[in-house]
Amino acid sequence: MDVGADYDDLGGRGKEAQVRELVAWAERTGKWEVLLAAVKAACPDIAAIANLLPPHHIPFHQNELFTGREEVLADLEQRLHGDNAAAVTVAVTGLGGTGKTQVALAYCYRHLAAYDLIYWLPADEPTTLGIALAEMAIRLGLAPRQTDHNTLRQLVLGWLQTTEKRWLLIFDNADQIDPAALRPLLPRLGNGANLITTRNPNWGGLAQTVPLGLFTETEAMAFLLGQRPRTAQNEAEAGQLAARLGYLLLALEHARAYAEATGCSLADYAGYFATERQALWAEADPPADYAQRTVATTWEESGRLLPHLLAVLKVANGEGVEETAVADLNNAAGVYLYHLGNYEAAQPYMERTLAIFTAKLGENHPHTQIARRNLAALLCDMGASA
Repeated sequence: MDVGADYDDLGGRGKEAQVRELVAWAERTGKWEVLLAAVKAACPDIAAIANLLPPHHIPFHQNELFTGREEVLADLEQRLHGDNAAAVTVAVTGLGGTGKTQVALAYCYRHLAAYDLIYWLPADEPTTLGIALAEMAIRLGLAPRQTDHNTLRQLVLGWLQTTEKRWLLIFDNADQIDPAALRPLLPRLGNGANLITTRNPNWGGLAQTVPLGLFTETEAMAFLLGQRPRTAQNEAEAGQLAARLGYLLLALEHARAYAEATGCSLADYAGYFATERQALWAEADPPADYAQRTVATTWEESGRLLPHLLAVLKVANGEGVEETAVADLNNAAGVYLYHLGNYEAAQPYMERTLAIFTAKLGENHPHTQIARRNLAALLCDMGASA
């Protein structure tokens, strides 16, 4: 079986280690489908091929700055690790900016060895989720790429409900999707678990819920202090700043990142924040380790932070920055203003969102299609209210 890999590319010792190295090589070089085709030619049994699981699919690096939430993580472990015939479904719920995605990410990295497959799925709306499930079926080798999406979804759900492999699915940012629409896309049986992150606290009998609130004062102070010496002055400054920021994780992350980047004290940041908020947030880059969707939904959720967002976008849009993170933030501003009924103010942000997604992701990408639908809905309402 020749897939174009040199022996030197494979560093594992022993058959199992070399198989894992081969899979990792295929992932790195974009030859996963080539490898699957070769395996299928040698072993036509699809079920056997699916047992050669790809590496965990977690699109974000481990967040080295993560701290706190130990009780929540322990609660999740107890709920998700049970031996049940039915797949367990747990939803981490809370306001934007409380760190739901980061809790799910921390859980994944702490329990890598407990699962044969961890797979991260964007669940912001049914179309995007359906495409992600179809891609999962392809990665598992259940069918070729040209198979229609509905068949792919059914194949992967069927595999999850019958495999002996231990699996964990993360349904991230299920904020807008209706639980009834998510139900048919959740494996109900099988040797695995579903973990949902969402702002929606109402899941009825579909999922157990684990509410995620603001940081405690102790957690917030520990996060802000980071590697700073635990002096009485530093602790006092951290406590005062944490209270000023309302113990909101995203605001705390911005404060810590800005202080570390500039070398200013936490007291200095508190002073800047109080007197020059817009200028301060325009200078600070969004934290790289935090999921872009979490950033966007935080701004949408927290109207009190809208002036900071608009200040950031004034700089980014003025300089023509075309990154998907900027598109996410434009979308957050547009959606928030739209819901307020401020249609004219929302329009340029929604137009900018569509322009960036089209340029970076293409006309047919789900994010582009969603942005197009959002703008169409806005323009329709603007015409109706004229």
